[in-house]
Amino acid sequence: MALAWLKRYRWWDQKSEPSSVSPRRAAQSPLTRLFERHFFSIAALLLVILAGTQIGSAVLESPTNDEPIHLTAGYVYLTTGKYSMDLTHPPLGRILAALPLLPLPLKHIPAERAWLEFKNLIWGNRIPADSIMIRARLVIIALTLLFGAWLAWWTRRHFGSSVALLALAFFVFDPNLIAHGHYVTTDLIVSFGIFLACTLWADFLHAPGWKKLTLAALGLGFALASKYSALFLLLALPLLYGAAWWRRRGRPFFTLRGAIETWVVMIAGASLFVALTYAPEVGTLIHLLPSGQNANQPSTQPLARATLLGTILSTVAHYTPLFSFGYFRGLHELALHNAEGHPAYLVGHVRQYGWWEYFPIAFLVKTPTGVLVACLIAALSLFRGWRRLPSFLLLACLALPPLIYFAISMRSSIDIGIRHILPIYAFLYVLLAVVLVHCGPLSLRRVWPWAITVVIALVGAESLAIYPHYLAFFNLASGGPADGPRYLLDSNIDWGQDEKNLERFVEQRDLKPLCTFLFGTAPAKYYSVDSRDLLQTGMPEGVERLPCVVAVSVNFLRGPIIPPSVFAPLRSRRPVAKVGYSIYLYDLRR
Repeated sequence: MALAWLKRYRWWDQKSEPSSVSPRRAAQSPLTRLFERHFFSIAALLLVILAGTQIGSAVLESPTNDEPIHLTAGYVYLTTGKYSMDLTHPPLGRILAALPLLPLPLKHIPAERAWLEFKNLIWGNRIPADSIMIRARLVIIALTLLFGAWLAWWTRRHFGSSVALLALAFFVFDPNLIAHGHYVTTDLIVSFGIFLACTLWADFLHAPGWKKLTLAALGLGFALASKYSALFLLLALPLLYGAAWWRRRGRPFFTLRGAIETWVVMIAGASLFVALTYAPEVGTLIHLLPSGQNANQPSTQPLARATLLGTILSTVAHYTPLFSFGYFRGLHELALHNAEGHPAYLVGHVRQYGWWEYFPIAFLVKTPTGVLVACLIAALSLFRGWRRLPSFLLLACLALPPLIYFAISMRSSIDIGIRHILPIYAFLYVLLAVVLVHCGPLSLRRVWPWAITVVIALVGAESLAIYPHYLAFFNLASGGPADGPRYLLDSNIDWGQDEKNLERFVEQRDLKPLCTFLFGTAPAKYYSVDSRDLLQTGMPEGVERLPCVVAVSVNFLRGPIIPPSVFAPLRSRRPVAKVGYSIYLYDLRR
């Protein structure tokens, strides 16, 4: 039926899509007219589907390991004015997520005790943990919907409705975006911030003006205040400006004076946005500048010996009081963490400093099969149809930032999840849609309707099949989520999200006595799971001699956290069941 509908409108006909977006020529295609006429209705329907999958998953999952930390840091900052907990992330996303908690009668947590009491915000209040989490998660879901709406609206303005709706469909059905788009972390907001900054910058470079420059500066500030990984924009945006200068030198904003004015506005606007997110600390910084004092200066010597970034930070800390500003203290802590490394798992191996190939492998096994197929089709289409691509400058703004970001990510020592390269996907989906719509019909001809049908079907089917366990998604080519632990662990599959699902599973089956060894932060008894908590009691008798049904998180079973010998007897057995792909159950009762 879908194929017949596509043939009816002949949307792959070469004449139906011009090499550059022109409303007059676009009107020649019936399908283009259909998409243009009903663009907002189709886009709204797609976003409703996205909201439904995210809200459904958010309700069914327990808090992940990192969510109580992010939420407590934001809540304590809002209630005390002190940003003192886990500075390795800027506060913007945490503040937004914690705002709906302010009307609730929650226990006060002093800033100096935030780390000691961070679990109490979720698990130690009269308000149920699920009620607290859903309020915060709805903020991240709203940001995801705003992200999708901006992607569709911006893409339509520059490339037409067909491209915009195809890109939005990729976005809406991506299991990784659905998963991390409903967790209270900084991964979704920085993905949105980076895309927003780059697209606003593209608008300015494409048709320069003071209003667009101001918006681009604020977009950069939004990204920088979301997560430190957005700092790569300080390299990517100047490179894009250089490309625009080469094509438009001598025009307004592309002279020496224009360049100075442009970057003064960009730096001032972005700095102002970041400063506002640290508003309580700005007064202290202003007070210290004339005196040259430097409160809260961290020790940078170990880092200075380890990295170039450490040397820069050490110099800045020595000659300026900027380390009195939380943004720079947090950057120092993150750089130190990266220099020290983090235990990581890849294809059965464990390392402290990660692998350069971690994210390429993660991309291959966690990206939907339909998207990988679309990448192959796009590559074939470019071979013959690259001349039909629209504006070089716009495409450069979509291609260069994710390439730089991905290359920098490959050098990171913190390899713990596909979420760290989540920002590349929005760019990828717009680029794929542009190439498929503009170049595909010329290159693939009669095969085109079959190819696009397969892509759409695969993306949608994989997304629906994994509901509501989107975090554990692995594509069909890798063997699916059941084979996921062969490749990746940590936040790729097990983040403590299934403890609530374990409660329902235990209620439906006779699993007593139960022993648990779970990766999540929730107390086992909170979800009415009556069990022996092996994290508390230990296993002096050895795991193979436990007279119970053992529920163990796959991160403990196969990961770098626990010595491999501890659960070796279980790994040689076949689990009797799995809860949400992240908790394995072994019946050891005699």
